[in-house]
Amino acid sequence: TYVESTRDLVFIVAHDEAVRATAVDLVHQAGLAHLAFDSSAACLAALGDRAPMLVLLDLDLGATRGDECCRAIQDRDGPPMPVIMMTAEDAPHEVMHCWRAGAYDFLPKPLRGAQLLPTLRAVHGAKARAPRPIGSGANVLFCDDSSFYRKTIGAALEHCGYHVLYAKT
Repeated sequence: TYVESTRDLVFIVAHDEAVRATAVDLVHQAGLAHLAFDSSAACLAALGDRAPMLVLLDLDLGATRGDECCRAIQDRDGPPMPVIMMTAEDAPHEVMHCWRAGAYDFLPKPLRGAQLLPTLRAVHGAKARAPRPIGSGANVLFCDDSSFYRKTIGAALEHCGYHVLYAKT
């Protein structure tokens, strides 16, 4: 399956229309394109056709939890996908659900430009500075039994143009 990689595209996934609208406005302020979804199923289906620079994902998706969607995003074939969770919860166990699901970061709701815009610019800038296409750079064997480190450090290496082969041991 061909997957179009789009470094100026952000997937926004939120069940609540007001949360989606706020995220869309902030993504536009950053000068980036977006695709908005009201369910995890719609987001996961779209990932079969496009690889956005990042997924902005609400923890509360109505019938589904955002951390379940995040886990599905990270478990799919392909390079790790940066996921930023949006949550109204500041309870430590909710934050741990986000981290365990493979989220790169989380932001409190309501979203504010002062929090989201620097993150969008940093991720976009990292992808823009990649010196060469993935696979044309040096090969790296990344061995670590922590999926969190494999995903975060491995993604950073891939964004810099390295071809990364992952191993747990």
